[in-house]
Amino acid sequence: MVVALLIAVTPSVEADQSMSSKPSAADYRAWALVIGAVLLFIVLGKWTGLVLASFSLAFVSALADRRNSMRTVIYVSLVVTAVAVVVFHYGLQMQFPLFVWG
Repeated sequence: MVVALLIAVTPSVEADQSMSSKPSAADYRAWALVIGAVLLFIVLGKWTGLVLASFSLAFVSALADRRNSMRTVIYVSLVVTAVAVVVFHYGLQMQFPLFVWG
């Protein structure tokens, strides 16, 4: 949570953008996709399990960056899902089922 707070309060200045304080449409799109991905994770986690919820979280979040290709988005999603399964299901033995149908 501390890292997320630092990211939120740290100003982001890119070389091609001016120093205006008004966010661009791409910023709103990225915020909406990341927040939507978290909400999707919550819903899919309850109804489908860890694997599909983790994949969808990473997939939608990776779409927030317009520079990512579809191949990159899929690779990131697969790796994040594999890491989530290894760490949370097998490593920490959390009571979050891998698959749930209904």
